[in-house]
Amino acid sequence: SHSTTSATGKQGLSGFAQYYYVNNQWKIWWTQSLVSKNFNPEMGFNPEREFGFVSISNGKKIQFKRNIPLNFWRVNTTLDYRWKTDTKLTETKVARLEFGLDWKKGSTLDLTLIEYKEDRLFEPFTLNEHISAPQGYYKMYSGEGSFTYDISKNYTLGFATQVGDFYGGLRFKAAPDFSYFINRYLRVGANYEFNEIKFPTGFSDNSNSLFKSNLLAANIVVSASSKFSVKLLAQYDDISDSFGGNLRI
Repeated sequence: SHSTTSATGKQGLSGFAQYYYVNNQWKIWWTQSLVSKNFNPEMGFNPEREFGFVSISNGKKIQFKRNIPLNFWRVNTTLDYRWKTDTKLTETKVARLEFGLDWKKGSTLDLTLIEYKEDRLFEPFTLNEHISAPQGYYKMYSGEGSFTYDISKNYTLGFATQVGDFYGGLRFKAAPDFSYFINRYLRVGANYEFNEIKFPTGFSDNSNSLFKSNLLAANIVVSASSKFSVKLLAQYDDISDSFGGNLRI
């Protein structure tokens, strides 16, 4: 699509294209988007301009033939590239290798075996009042995983973790979660996320370069029918030392 900025009269451009192919074993998709500097949408709000983005991904899903609790194994690769259209500078490069297992009773295991990421910060990234990652170009390696047990029951238990580089620091994340279906109309859940990032001393203005955060959240979902539901979310984080919440109907 295109637009004209009223203040300058300049033409703006925005475009999106996607190709997706899937069968019983393979899935392949390609995505490309572009937003120019002067693009001004007629409706809604566009938070970012002057960027292009390309993503290519392919994966394979194979069923286990033996009589074992496992049902499928999955492997997937993804390549992402994002750049600034005005300066032609590379903003982000990502290469990711993923592996997964699906159990017959509904449990799932998802692993990012390795992710390599290059990312440019155009301004300092502030984590709290004392710690900031400086503007610059960062190269990072990381891995992560999540396990969910057991979506065939009236409850699920989950755990996710991540370890790796984070803008000059080293990050560890742990996030357990729980969900329980009391009946067909009512579901409750809770989750917790812990983050610890050790940055170089120079990233802090008081020599304490260890960043820690704790986020605790709970939710209630009431589903009266397929057309009407009420969702209540409440959460607390120790960085802002505050409670928050929202209600959706």
